Amino acid sequence: MSYYLDQINKINYYKQKIIEELSSSGIFPNNILIQNKIDDIDTKLAIFQYISVSETDVFDVDKFNEDLLRIYNDLLILYSLTYKMSVNEYENIKSYAETHLLELEDLARMYEYKTKEELDSTSLGNTVFFQSNGFNITYNNGIAIIDLGKITLHNASKVACIFKAENVSSKQVVFNFDDKYNCSPYDYNKDFFIVPGDIDKNTYSYTLPENCNKVSLYEMSLENFVPDKNNKYIIYGGKNCISSILGNNKTFYKKTIDIGLTLTGAGKIVFYVLNSSYIEFDFSTKPISTNFNNNCIDNPEKEQKIVIEYYDSFSFNFFTDGVIYATKENGIITDNKLYYPNADDINSFYILEYLNTKTTDYNNVKVIISDLLDDNLLTINTIALKELNVLDEV
Repeated sequence: MSYYLDQINKINYYKQKIIEELSSSGIFPNNILIQNKIDDIDTKLAIFQYISVSETDVFDVDKFNEDLLRIYNDLLILYSLTYKMSVNEYENIKSYAETHLLELEDLARMYEYKTKEELDSTSLGNTVFFQSNGFNITYNNGIAIIDLGKITLHNASKVACIFKAENVSSKQVVFNFDDKYNCSPYDYNKDFFIVPGDIDKNTYSYTLPENCNKVSLYEMSLENFVPDKNNKYIIYGGKNCISSILGNNKTFYKKTIDIGLTLTGAGKIVFYVLNSSYIEFDFSTKPISTNFNNNCIDNPEKEQKIVIEYYDSFSFNFFTDGVIYATKENGIITDNKLYYPNADDINSFYILEYLNTKTTDYNNVKVIISDLLDDNLLTINTIALKELNVLDEV
């Protein structure tokens, strides 16, 4: 049976949920049992299914939060598919036009301009260079060099280099930036040019007031602070805490220096260590699984996620020179206010604000075509550079 791409993503989502539900019930999640449950689900429908309620019904906070999470996963699937299509759509339209070039030349040109307009306007990226004629080409000993001039790119962004020409293989083509960096055309091996450089970042700390109600969203009421929708906000929550997740239940534990923790039942421990140079672990029994090897992480990432799956009574301790947080979420901006998106039982937060401001000028961008049989003039259809949103990768 064949599935649409969104159905495949939903199947993966449901499979993970089924595994968690079976595990929490003490049932081993074998493949046959999982597949039987998936077969009963209509993956053509959205994950979130609306059920009307009466005004007299009691407001169910847990159900409301679960529905929000289902909506979030629906949107996440749609976003990931749109992200992939933002580059592939351009190539598909061009490939279709090329197979009907003689009788559909006008239609191909219409699609070309339509694609450019879509690429320019999409929130997933920006076309920083587009040219379909009037190329500045020089030839020398079977090599053609096309001068694209000066191009400005955002630091740490991903750039898809798109090249279409008659009787030229993509493996003959290289995009060159200031004689320092090379990148193959995107349609050759799905390469991106990763622009060197750092992203500007601001950091903030915030503690909820003691009388704050535990609602579905926590406002980050920083003094003299207005969030910018062009920026991205990562919020770490629960300083010096870890979280233990079992099914839909999440429990937070305070981590005291040099004092271990003992957990019962089964579950998954999740926490984050920021700006550390080492993390060492001491386990009473071997965990079911971890996202690291051995009992030590010698060179942690700047924002290191820790995942430990355990079963039955489980004691452990860890040592680090970094700062510990229990959760990591994308901040939500509504009505010029920044919110932490969950009603977790925590009150301390660390906010990272990523700014899409730093750029680099490349004064000598060119396309180099090698292994040409002769110096006959090239017939180039399109050269384009599409810069994907740098903050999507944060």
